[in-house]
Amino acid sequence: MDYLNAGGSPFNIPPRYDPTFNRDLTGDGVAELIFEYWEIYILGCRDGEWSLLMEVPYDFNLWGPSVWLVSDANRNALPELVILVSTLTQAGADFMVFEWDGDSFRSLLAPSGSSPFRPSMWNDVYNSVVVEPSFRDTDEDGDLELVFHSGIPVWEIFGSGLPWREQDDIFEWDGDRYVPFDSLLSTPEYRFQAVQDGDHHTLFSRYDDAIASYQDAIFSDKLDWWSPAKREALREAYFQGLSELVKPTAAIPPPDPDEFPNLAAYSRFRMMLVYALRGWLPELETAYESLQDRYSPEREGGQYTQMARAFMDAFETSGDIAGACDAAIDRANQAPTTALFYISAQHHGWQSEQYKVGDLCPFGSMPRQP
Repeated sequence: MDYLNAGGSPFNIPPRYDPTFNRDLTGDGVAELIFEYWEIYILGCRDGEWSLLMEVPYDFNLWGPSVWLVSDANRNALPELVILVSTLTQAGADFMVFEWDGDSFRSLLAPSGSSPFRPSMWNDVYNSVVVEPSFRDTDEDGDLELVFHSGIPVWEIFGSGLPWREQDDIFEWDGDRYVPFDSLLSTPEYRFQAVQDGDHHTLFSRYDDAIASYQDAIFSDKLDWWSPAKREALREAYFQGLSELVKPTAAIPPPDPDEFPNLAAYSRFRMMLVYALRGWLPELETAYESLQDRYSPEREGGQYTQMARAFMDAFETSGDIAGACDAAIDRANQAPTTALFYISAQHHGWQSEQYKVGDLCPFGSMPRQP
């Protein structure tokens, strides 16, 4: 700043301090300078004098921050800055997003709250592993979303969090901030993942995709099984294989024979919900009859038939989906651990949604306990 305020040209700054970006970040028609030199410094000229507009310090691991994107994706004539603010072990990364508000650079990432299937946030900091941010139109509505793409992690995180899929965390501009909107995962490998995808699509009113995911969970021969024993075996083999001196010896256990009927029965129940939401009453009745025929209450998966009966009794009386879901959840609460075990439990990995009983029929009117 001494050099610039003494009349030095921004275009003749010594190469050692060469700014990474030189563009107008504040909308005043004068370019600001971004320096990445151990820390990030943004210098701007205001009222004929250069000053420090923002400083991003190095993180607790002594890694310097880095500017990844500078783009006016929200089209308000002020570029957003996507900045890597912390570098963690095993490819972990923390990102923040800033934009000039007329007086200073303010944070643009909104907290995620408790909504399911939304990107997780720590206040206004986004954290994930193997992350690459971009601005792109994910829903083809003409507006750009902020997308953080996460690949497959490595080392201890990979083994401890099995199974993994690639993930796109999507933030939408709401006129004031980038709000956590959706998390999309790559093609499922395991049957429970297809079931969770169906639930995800249902909450976002992507009903055709939801039905396709549930049908895959029921009929596809390309989806694999999953169990606590299988997860432990894969974890053991992975951690053994990290050493060249140890040959992996863990044997894959046999499948859990109860997983498929529970996931298939639950998928049929959730298809009923989709038909009810669409007002497709003949399809709703057909799905209900199919569930009753295949999964009587005394069989594995029969608990979802009992939920379906409670739902249908209430729905046929009132036509109200909220009240019908309340009745179904009341029935599920009689055996909540069993109702959730094959859908969402700790052994489904770190990416898995951790369901509450109310999530099994999430359109009820009663408040749910956390």
